Amino acid sequence: ALIKGLCHLMRIFDKATKILSGEEYSTFVAALPVLRKVKAFVSDEQMFIFDSESALSGFKLKFFQLYGTYSFFPNIVKMLDTCRKWIHKEFSQRFTGLDASIMWTSLLDPRFGFGSSHWKESEKELAKALLIQEVKKLAMEQMNVEISTENSCSSDESCHNNDEEFDFNFHQPKRSAEERRLSSDLHLQEKRICIEAEQEVNLYLNAISTSVYQKNFDLLEFWRKNHSKYFHVARVARKWLCVTATSTPSERVFSICGIVNSAKRSSMTGKSIQSQVFVHNNLNKAFSD
Repeated sequence: ALIKGLCHLMRIFDKATKILSGEEYSTFVAALPVLRKVKAFVSDEQMFIFDSESALSGFKLKFFQLYGTYSFFPNIVKMLDTCRKWIHKEFSQRFTGLDASIMWTSLLDPRFGFGSSHWKESEKELAKALLIQEVKKLAMEQMNVEISTENSCSSDESCHNNDEEFDFNFHQPKRSAEERRLSSDLHLQEKRICIEAEQEVNLYLNAISTSVYQKNFDLLEFWRKNHSKYFHVARVARKWLCVTATSTPSERVFSICGIVNSAKRSSMTGKSIQSQVFVHNNLNKAFSD
């Protein structure tokens, strides 16, 4: 009875581990919603309360039918609830940063939009503002890269000294009319990009809040299809969706490399090992295609 009760208590950690250790889908944006589900599960004070058989369902009904008539049942239930309280205490102490300051990244997965149950009302505005801030930041960085590229392409024509531009005012270099015009254009571009980014985020959040997603939803396929529709948000998604929630995928690579590069094959080159690991990880896909 004790083992069955502990298996029920720990099953949420098994599910969370399987979700967060995946390799073929984004895991980081799912980490905080999953951890909140875990916390909600272990904080259930009614998990091992058996008041009446008629009110029980699922695991509790089966558990009570198996062991409810035995004299040890009250003591077993008490021990299981003690374990639940201890796990809840340890979990709460370990995961103290489950707030909007990082949870905004879960908005990049349409399944975890503001319609999802893991959100608190007090967090939504801050999460939205942080998403807009990140979208604007990456959009501005991209704009600066493009401007730098344009300037470097024309540097061969403009790098020659011009005696007419020489000035003894060392503290305030002379700005030509062309430089003033470029500065004004840059300011207008920055303002336009900020407006576009905010409008795009609002459009994206409204769209995902009214959509229903299937259980086998493919997040990366969603962004492949919608990257042109939500151009600026897609750039943020590309940055954050590649982050893994655990070190499990990289540990799997080390394990496979250890099998490939055995004592009898110790003279293999790194390129050969890389190729064999690649074939190992993609063999099923090759046959399915």
